[in-house]
Amino acid sequence: MRKIDFTKLRRALSVLVCGGMVLAVWLAAPSLPAQNDGNGAPASSRQTVSAEPYDCSQGIGMDPTADVANLEDPAQAWGVYCEGAPTWRVANVASPSLDGSAFLCALTGGAPNSNVHCYRNLLADPAAQHFELRMDWRFTPVTVCNNAGKPSALRALEFTFNKWQDGMRYEFALQWNNVGDRAPGWRYWNPHRADRWVPLAAPATQCLKARVWHTLRLWGHIADGRVRYDYFRIDGVRYPLNITVRPWKSPGDADRLAVAVQIDGNDTPTPVNLVIDRVTFTRLP
Repeated sequence: MRKIDFTKLRRALSVLVCGGMVLAVWLAAPSLPAQNDGNGAPASSRQTVSAEPYDCSQGIGMDPTADVANLEDPAQAWGVYCEGAPTWRVANVASPSLDGSAFLCALTGGAPNSNVHCYRNLLADPAAQHFELRMDWRFTPVTVCNNAGKPSALRALEFTFNKWQDGMRYEFALQWNNVGDRAPGWRYWNPHRADRWVPLAAPATQCLKARVWHTLRLWGHIADGRVRYDYFRIDGVRYPLNITVRPWKSPGDADRLAVAVQIDGNDTPTPVNLVIDRVTFTRLP
């Protein structure tokens, strides 16, 4: 599905030249001019920063925090990686939202089959070994699944959390795959496989609806230096995982935690809005 080694892209730093000095900064999320929220109404925004299309080179607007809940706010805490050459937008929006303020990660156009990866860095937590990511989310526009009768509006949506510690990256990631083999359904991330997105042994096949709220919960832990996927719930349905994956070596990367979502665009490309709300990332020893 991926022709470029995006694992390397996700670990990349952007380099800026300022007054003859070279500065390395984390990639972050400027945004394009306001668009509607996928329901025909203008999307309200607390935090928007103008940017040229394809520009993913501005630093995050605030330092990482140790927050656990309401990670969707504020928008300036979020950054963006571009995979391919998308245009995109990020913002806090009042509608749609479940608590008055949600986070919009939007693919607005650009080159075919480009992806937008929206992430929030958090302070390192060396003692953390057990994790739960919870979020409510919804997407637009309405789409068919697996190109049934016409092209699907999006290829996939991804939900991840990461721990970087002592030169190792422990990544827990699920993908709702909407186009391709065994689609629609859920897959997990294994950076050591040729096809890094791996279908679940017990297939979790779902054609998810647009314009409705979904709830995702993903549990995992680190044991014996390895990533252990425990189980996940989508809209109240529990799927056991019991999957073990070796971490990825990432020498030189700063110790930190992160949560992220990603939109994988189609070959048109069709604009896609992904709104997340009530984002909680719990970690325990």
